Amino acid sequence: MLLSCAYQVYAQDSFANPLTFTYEIEYSSEYTDSIVSPSTTRVEVKYDINTRTSICRILYNGELKYSGRILDSRLERDRQTFVLEKYFSNKYNACLLIAKESTEISDTKVGMIYYANQNEDPASEKTCYCLFLKDVDEINRVVNFKELQL
Repeated sequence: MLLSCAYQVYAQDSFANPLTFTYEIEYSSEYTDSIVSPSTTRVEVKYDINTRTSICRILYNGELKYSGRILDSRLERDRQTFVLEKYFSNKYNACLLIAKESTEISDTKVGMIYYANQNEDPASEKTCYCLFLKDVDEINRVVNFKELQL
C-alpha cells in the first residue's frame, strides 16, 4: 500500500511564535539604499535554549547590521513590541514594534524601530525607522510512505 501525506509548514510569523520568527524586509527608512537581495534582507529572531532568551539579527543584503538580545516583549493581538538590547550606537535600547491588520489575512506587516527611552534620543524630532515586512514564504511538502501497514 502506498500512502501520501501532504502537509504545510507555515511562514515564520511572530504572531504564531514570538520567540522564533523571520521576516523579509521589503523597505526600510533606516537604510535608504535599495534592497538588492530581498531573501537576505531580513529580521531574524531565534530562541537560544542555553541562555533562555531570543536573539535578534537584522541583515541588509546579507550584511549583518544588528545582533543582540531581546530584553522584553509585549504581545497583543494585532501588535507586538520587542525591546532590543543596545540597538542605537551599541549603547541604547530600542523598541521593535510589529503590527498587522486585524481584519485581513495578509503576509505583510509594518515594523517600527525607535528608542526604548525617548529621553536618550539625541534627535530633535524623535527617531523612528519604518519597515515593511513580509512573511517568509510557506513551504509545501509531500511525504510518501511506502508499504505503510495500517
